Parts: sequence; C-alpha cells; structure tokens
Amino acid sequence: MSVRLPDDVVRLIEADPGIDRVEPVGSRARGDSLALSDWDFKITTRAFAEVQQRLPAIAALLRPVVAQWERLSSTWCYMLILVGQAKVDLIFTEPHAVLPAWQVTAATLPGIDVDAVAGRQAAGRQSRSRRRGTRQAA
Repeated sequence: MSVRLPDDVVRLIEADPGIDRVEPVGSRARGDSLALSDWDFKITTRAFAEVQQRLPAIAALLRPVVAQWERLSSTWCYMLILVGQAKVDLIFTEPHAVLPAWQVTAATLPGIDVDAVAGRQAAGRQSRSRRRGTRQAA
C-alpha cells in the first residue's frame, strides 16, 4: 500500500471515535517544507487515555517501518517512519514527562527492542535479525 500524505493519515486517524480533529501543522501545512521535511499532525481528543491504547493499531494500517511513542517530547507524540523516507508525528496536547534518550547497553537493549519491535509487529513485520536468528546479547 502506498500512503498518500496527508490524506491517508487524516482519514485513518479521524476515523477513531475518540479523535475530535486531525490538523496538519508545521512546515508542510505552512507551505515552507523541504523535500525531506517530516509531516506533523496536531491530534485533538477528549479521550486521550482510550486513544492512546488504540493508536498503535490504527497507525499500523499505514504500514510503518517503525512506530513508537516519543520519549523526548513534553507532550505525547506518536512517531512513524513510513516507506519512502516519510516521517510522521502525531502530536497531542496532553503533557508527557520527558524521558532520557536511550543509551544503548546490554541492560537497555530489551526496552529499545520493545519500542522498535512493537511498531514492526503492529505493521505485520518481524525484525530482520529475528528472521535470520542472528541476534546476540551484548
């Protein structure tokens, strides 16, 4: 499936009954984007807790390569990387406690894998290393 931006994102996300509005924002909405600029969407909801639970499954319909909740944002943001080098940010107004950036070590690798693998599994994919069976602990 080829994703048509921004139309497919707006259509899929707005279809959720907990979503009040999906609004393109940022450089693409202003018309001053560059070829590799990301796609930002402000998501308005009165039922964030419920939407937060459903969003990974909804976003999986866009078949992202990677999907995860942003750790470094002061508001909740669900990030997607789509085939074709398109990055999509679904930005909510609800406050989010900023978490530290991942430090890649043997101790943090399982948590990093949970974020990355969850996005691939939601999109119906397995990681390349898992298919090959080559993953080794650090």
